[in-house]
Amino acid sequence: MNLATLPSWAFDIGAAGLAIAALVLAVWSVLPVAYARLAGTGAMLAFAAAAYLTGAADANAACEAATLRRQLEDAQSDNGALRRRIETVEAARRDDAARFAAGAAEDRRNQGKIDATPSNGSACLDRAAADRVRSVR
Repeated sequence: MNLATLPSWAFDIGAAGLAIAALVLAVWSVLPVAYARLAGTGAMLAFAAAAYLTGAADANAACEAATLRRQLEDAQSDNGALRRRIETVEAARRDDAARFAAGAAEDRRNQGKIDATPSNGSACLDRAAADRVRSVR
């Protein structure tokens, strides 16, 4: 099992458990009971393992913090890019609305001119003129 794949809190829990075990073994080693010398050796090994795991937890936490910092920077960069895109789209939408308003005003002015133009009853060609125009190719 690769220890680097474990989260830093797992190292902290392991180190705390080993420290408690080392304390128990250290107390046992000073008592006049059987295997006291073995308990002292076990206490030293447990303290060493707890110290190692504490250092590994610190190193792993630093690595996790650096990774999270990079992810935050990437997310902030992406957020900034998206904000700039939104600003660009909003600017284009405002320009389109202004052009639409100008076009609608021009359409209203032209419709007013159309409505103000009097009808011309003599605009139609007589039969002879229409035949002459039709014969031109």
